[in-house]
Amino acid sequence: MKPQYITWSVSKITVVKVTGLIETDSFTNAEFKVARDSPSQVHEFTLANFPCLNRYDWIMLYNLLLRDEQKYGFVIAHLKQMIISYIHEVGEMDIDIFSVFTSQRSPLRF
Repeated sequence: MKPQYITWSVSKITVVKVTGLIETDSFTNAEFKVARDSPSQVHEFTLANFPCLNRYDWIMLYNLLLRDEQKYGFVIAHLKQMIISYIHEVGEMDIDIFSVFTSQRSPLRF
């Protein structure tokens, strides 16, 4: 897994290519090459690096891969599950934060 400062960027992903599959005991991993803003800005990463990407990148990758759903079906399924799980966890965290702020003992009570 690459460090977050290498994979995270605010530049928009414009092109994605799955360059290879990595078979592991746990799940099928994939290697990606993406271009950001210009063809000269190429980055490589794997599914294991997805948590280090910004959330907009997840949606961009998902939408770009949907263009060839037959070829990238397993990657799309993995990415979709990751997005759903992330949204669920953020929602759970929001509920927890709200309950703390609205409790009787909270100094930040609304």
